[in-house]
Amino acid sequence: MKALLILFGISVLVGKASAQMTVHEWGTFTTLSGSNGQQLQGLYHEEEQIPYFVHSHPGFKPFNSKGSYRACKDATLKMETPVMYFYNPTQIDVNVRVGFPNGSISQWYPQRSDGEAPPTSDTLDLSGLYKGWILWNATVLSPETTDTINTNKYDETPTWTTPRGTDANLVKAPSGEVEKFLFYRGVGNLQMPIVPRFNNGALEVFNSLSAPISYALVFERTGSNTNRIWWSGHLAAKENELVTPNTVDATDAELAAQLDQFVQFLVKAGLYQKEAQAMLDTWKTSYFQTPGVRIFWIVPRMTTDEILPLQISPKPATLERVLVGRSEVLTPQFEDSLMSYYNTNGNLYYYYSDRYYLAYLQRVNQLLPAAVSPVVAPLVNEISLFPNPFTSSLKIEGALQGSSNISITDILGQVYPARILKSSGSSRQVELDLSRVPSGTYFVKVQTGGRTAVSRAIKY
Repeated sequence: MKALLILFGISVLVGKASAQMTVHEWGTFTTLSGSNGQQLQGLYHEEEQIPYFVHSHPGFKPFNSKGSYRACKDATLKMETPVMYFYNPTQIDVNVRVGFPNGSISQWYPQRSDGEAPPTSDTLDLSGLYKGWILWNATVLSPETTDTINTNKYDETPTWTTPRGTDANLVKAPSGEVEKFLFYRGVGNLQMPIVPRFNNGALEVFNSLSAPISYALVFERTGSNTNRIWWSGHLAAKENELVTPNTVDATDAELAAQLDQFVQFLVKAGLYQKEAQAMLDTWKTSYFQTPGVRIFWIVPRMTTDEILPLQISPKPATLERVLVGRSEVLTPQFEDSLMSYYNTNGNLYYYYSDRYYLAYLQRVNQLLPAAVSPVVAPLVNEISLFPNPFTSSLKIEGALQGSSNISITDILGQVYPARILKSSGSSRQVELDLSRVPSGTYFVKVQTGGRTAVSRAIKY
């Protein structure tokens, strides 16, 4: 795994300067660590649904679209929803290039002008020095423009529309797509500078940087859907903060006050008030309504520039890049529950629908005695299910052979019958009648040609 070395992180701004243009950017770097502080792999599954019209490499489509989900090797970081806003009194053409030296920029909007080549293998291997990048040649439209956002409104999701709540100019790509921002997302293999680990019941939060972190928040969303604020404050360079878990639920007023403080620190870091509020509103569900213990921290600018080198031409008069680290950490109690389930059932299928399922598999393997055979992850990229979610019938497409065996089970292991409606050997496709199956989450297991693939399906 590559370590993040902060030597001289600066954004490279090229070309003639624009005396009036302002550019602001926000986004999230998400990681997950075991209770021992080691970052875990497998962080590439979607957490918030984005629209179908978003462009992507093959295999990185929105969750419920047709197509196989491309597996990623050694993905320890999710770069989620960076958006870039432009403010200028007149129309201006811009050239924007974002690099990702240790990862892939796998999704974007509007259509890019150039960028890294799509992966060609079934698995995107991030174990080496993968050099992702994207380029837009776009036009920042005048505030008086008659152009309007022209996305398919039927496909829009709250995660997509919430970032529009700013005063930024519209941006138009050569493709004709118009939006309020430039959007990109990716996966990478990076050791982030915040190291969280549990030690004798307390949580150590270590800032390994030689730079201070202006604001950090240790937050827990409990399994009973209550909120607990463990600690918030400043982390000096090389500081190790020892945080005692808070067992008292926060009131609505206490949580609101903490989130308002979060917004104000984002503003101090460089965002406009509307931008900071849009950021937290966009990630409200995954930040604050998803169970788990996580540390939010404002990434120092030099660190952002090291991870995502940026080139803009013409050079903006003002450039602010405010990204938030989201460092999730498994508690010893949660790890005990993982091991208990595995020891009882011999698998982790109960957790299959969780966004961190593959990371859980890795952590279980780390905790198993050396003499025990490791848990093998299902080959989730071997088959494609669509539509997903479904209402009555489900199509399976992939490396199917005549002797394929298909089974449907729920998260508790109950097997459900599936009547085959259609089977096409030429297209390697099977359609199943699941009209009598209750609504819920299911595992579709396909055994074909001596190989096994398991994928998740949801019935509405």
